Amino acid sequence: MCDFTLAVAANESGVAYTQIHYFYSLWSLGLEAKLKDVYVISEAQGQGVGSRLLAFAIDRARQRQCRLIALNTNERNIAAKNLYAQNGFSCQPL
Repeated sequence: MCDFTLAVAANESGVAYTQIHYFYSLWSLGLEAKLKDVYVISEAQGQGVGSRLLAFAIDRARQRQCRLIALNTNERNIAAKNLYAQNGFSCQPL
C-alpha cells in the first residue's frame, strides 16, 4: 500500500511530492511506514513546502496507526537532514 501526494502551486503546477509505503512488520506486530521520497523543486525550496508536505505524510501514517515511520537520505544531503531533524527525526548512521 502506498500514498503519493503532489503539492501544487496556485497556478496548479506541481512543486513538490512525497511517496510513503506502508507494510506490516513482524518486528513491531503492526503497520509501519517508510518515507520513500520528499522532493521539492528548487524554485519552491526554502518556503516551508517540504515541512508541510512532510507533516502531511506523518499525519497520514498516524491516521493509519503506523507504529513506526522511517526514512533514508544521503549523508551529504544537508537540506534534507535539516528538514528531517526539524521534524523530529534523528540520524542513525548505517
